[in-house]
Parts: sequence; structure tokens; C-alpha cells
Amino acid sequence: MTRIGISTLYVQWVVLINHYSSH
Repeated sequence: MTRIGISTLYVQWVVLINHYSSH
């Protein structure tokens, strides 16, 4: 896996967590 791929996964997790935390 490339560093860009890992960064993308990390960003997606942060967005998901923020989305569920706001509820």
C-alpha cells in the first residue's frame, strides 16, 4: 500500500467518526 492510500483511508475514518459523533 502506498502512503497516499493509507492517508485516504485515515481521512475516510476521520470523516466517518466525525459524522457519527455529531449525532
